Amino acid sequence: MYHGCRYVYSLVSIDATTATMGVLPPVETTPILLLRFNSKADEDLTRFVKERLAEGGIRVVTEERDHNGVLAFGLSSTQEGLEQEAELIKLVKPTTSSLIVYARGGRLSHRNSSIMEHFTVALRENFLSYPDTFPRDVDPITEYDSLGLFTSSDRALLVWKILDAINILDEGRNSSNLSKKLDSLGVPYLHHRHYSRSFSFIGKDVDEQTKASQTLRHVLEDSGIVDVVSPCHLKHIRDKILHETFSFRTGAPVHAIRSYYGEEIAFYFAWMSHFSKWMIVPGLMGIAIYIARSLRGDTVDTCELTPAYGLAVFMWAILFLRFWDRQEARLAYDWGTFSSTGYERKYFGSRPEFEGELRPSPVTGQMEKYYSPKKRLLKCFVSALVTCILLMGAFFVMILSLNLQGYVHPKDDRLRWGDGDEQHPFYYARFAAYSDEGNIFDSASAWKSLLPVVIHVMVVMTMNNCYRLVAERLTDWENHETLLSHENR
Repeated sequence: MYHGCRYVYSLVSIDATTATMGVLPPVETTPILLLRFNSKADEDLTRFVKERLAEGGIRVVTEERDHNGVLAFGLSSTQEGLEQEAELIKLVKPTTSSLIVYARGGRLSHRNSSIMEHFTVALRENFLSYPDTFPRDVDPITEYDSLGLFTSSDRALLVWKILDAINILDEGRNSSNLSKKLDSLGVPYLHHRHYSRSFSFIGKDVDEQTKASQTLRHVLEDSGIVDVVSPCHLKHIRDKILHETFSFRTGAPVHAIRSYYGEEIAFYFAWMSHFSKWMIVPGLMGIAIYIARSLRGDTVDTCELTPAYGLAVFMWAILFLRFWDRQEARLAYDWGTFSSTGYERKYFGSRPEFEGELRPSPVTGQMEKYYSPKKRLLKCFVSALVTCILLMGAFFVMILSLNLQGYVHPKDDRLRWGDGDEQHPFYYARFAAYSDEGNIFDSASAWKSLLPVVIHVMVVMTMNNCYRLVAERLTDWENHETLLSHENR
């Protein structure tokens, strides 16, 4: 099950004194999620929200106000509630009852090992006390609860899922203190009783209702009543992971990162660790080529070793990807993400922001949101055009940067470009002149040659921020139904 925590961890943290070394503090008394109201939320509204959370299985274990009077709830649940939710979402956990028998030196031997399976309450004994068989010398930072069942990221995920399942009104109820309060504030919401109506009865109000969010969290966030919903830190674990991550001796502790932040973040650090180690090979080859080129007085265009270096990097890239595939598969099994099939991620990863018309499902007959694939395809085509235009701008900036750095000079290869510099498609004499000897970006100078590189990095970072904003807006506009398709786009 792929369950990386998607939201930034809050600055609110639990001090190390509240936890025993190696064991997480009890979930019943420990805030797992932070839910913060804005300054305009009145006392009645926060009280009604608290009542609705309790009905849905969420416990408010802490209530704090900052110096501006803004109220924040520390949310948690019970161990029983977490286990039931783990079974409901088919959380993959390692078992402790497996025994592997294998041959060593012609003799039979055995060792305890774990098999990843979907957690069930009925077989919970098979999943308890897992840290007792965990290789602590490999991953000494990982901490489980007192039962050896859930990690920090597991608990954050489960409480998040319980919270996301709470609607404004349960099916069969027409009103409550919270719904009346939201009605008085003019906050739109959608709940199960709307689905019991016929399609024709809903009429022209369908569009407005489908734009509203269904669950309590979505309603509170979309209306601005709540401005932060985020997991809380365990300070002593966070500090340990931070220390180990920047340690040259051990490197990033990916297993501990996975247990604390979730698989999505852990895979990023595993990828970066793998990438950093493999970059040593082309780095050393590049240094060797640079030294040889300097001794021979060659340029990039005239050096005979440059094509060989390009071929070597090509072979390196193939091996790099193949070895990463092996490591990724190994981590996927160890972490239980091997079951992240497209169907499961689509089912558990539906986007509340998805908008569409209500219509009867052709399969189940129940009301569902529908958005025409043709409309989405047209929007994707427009997004592709915008992306191409932006990429053309980025390509032009790169060409200008290469001219400023003195890498584009037709005069270095007259056999190819002849006497006319204008024949070179990417040569701009006005910019390339700045890299000539004695000018501001003199490519022969040790420090002047670095100035266009610094400028290029600053421009690229600025463009990346702008492009990311445009990409996010375009992806939201395309109106994807699932988290999987939204993230891929």
